[in-house]
Amino acid sequence: MRRIIAIAVLALVVLVSGVTVVAVTVTDVYNAPNPLVTETTFYLVYYPMPHVFHSIVIKVYALGGQQVAQPYAKDTDRVTWDGTDFNGNNLANGVYLYKVYVWQLVNGWPTLIFESNVKTMAILR
Repeated sequence: MRRIIAIAVLALVVLVSGVTVVAVTVTDVYNAPNPLVTETTFYLVYYPMPHVFHSIVIKVYALGGQQVAQPYAKDTDRVTWDGTDFNGNNLANGVYLYKVYVWQLVNGWPTLIFESNVKTMAILR
């Protein structure tokens, strides 16, 4: 009986103190449609579903390695991007690399919970 009370008190303390536990696992990311014609959406593969993440940042690179864009979204589980660079200009047709970073609030602080491998995408307008 004491053990049950102790567990209940601990659960109450955790709830009252605002402790956030990461209960979601991101395993992969992909974008569709690929190739991008007018826009593409980056989708996270994760469980359990559904879940809203603090923020998702996509870093897009030219094949030469220079970063050309950084679409992002907050309070969602996907990012839609129109294929423009930092200045709002359409990127040229070609192959691009991207990397995805997913942030979640843990104990009230944004914490990086997922960093993807380098992926490829194409732009064909």
